[in-house]
Amino acid sequence: MYESAEPLLDKNSVSKKGCCQITMICLCLCTTILCILVTTATVIFIAVAIMKKNKDISTHRIVIGLSTFRLNENETGKFNTSDYSFDDLEYIDAIQKAGATPITLPVLTNLSIDLIERQLDLIDALYIPGGYDITPSLYGQDPTPFLDTTNYATDIYMLQLIKSAYARGIPILGTCRGMQMINVAFGGTLYQDLSLTPNKLPSRIHYQTDNGCIPNHTININQNTVLAEIFPNTPSMSVNSFHHQCIDKVADGFVIDAMSPDGIIESFHKQEGSFVFGVQFHPELFLVCSNSFLPVYQRLVEEAKKYARTK
Repeated sequence: MYESAEPLLDKNSVSKKGCCQITMICLCLCTTILCILVTTATVIFIAVAIMKKNKDISTHRIVIGLSTFRLNENETGKFNTSDYSFDDLEYIDAIQKAGATPITLPVLTNLSIDLIERQLDLIDALYIPGGYDITPSLYGQDPTPFLDTTNYATDIYMLQLIKSAYARGIPILGTCRGMQMINVAFGGTLYQDLSLTPNKLPSRIHYQTDNGCIPNHTININQNTVLAEIFPNTPSMSVNSFHHQCIDKVADGFVIDAMSPDGIIESFHKQEGSFVFGVQFHPELFLVCSNSFLPVYQRLVEEAKKYARTK
């Protein structure tokens, strides 16, 4: 008989080879299971973090900072224990009605960027209200005989406050002087008096003597604007009016939301970047009588919630 040319299989070799294959299969299974567990844990961790953040925002009371202004020397006295004004209660009430907590931001005479940043750390949105005329030199003009009371310390503080807030993405609302201050902060200019506009309007035609609940004139709302979103299907509306200055050159990057029939810019917004919106009228005064203008403040609160999620 001839012996086979193939070597006889070693039973021990076969056994060892089988064990190695089983070991490799077990290692692969363990690695796969470990990857699945790690992936699942990561997904759960992210989901819990998102849910926690959303819960934090839903229970977090939105804080809106209300800028104040310094009183001039002739306005301090027995009725004012401080040279700071914390503005009319209507502003504070409007913020509360919209579901947010108002805090006042005192004017910093030491224009430290660090101190302003600390103020901004406290808030989710910034509200610039009405007040004095704005110092003309801040928008490249000399004073005219029509200029009313100004306060330089207030103005330079507010300019920096607005710029710093915008740099951080904090939503900003300005009403009346507040809208004008926003325009100046971003490089726009003002007419120091309505009589200096191209239409040479009477100086006090936009300064009503009735209370703020009573409309003074109409405005025409441009579509595809923030104001049109706040008041949908409303091509025009009646507003109150308490100003003798108005916007001349609109700051770059801003879009006009509404105009009065006599050519005054009544509302605008910044087209790109974070939410910056202004109106020339006083929506807070209407809230004394009705909630018709509450959506202005509700929109600010919604924008504040978006910002709060990024903090």
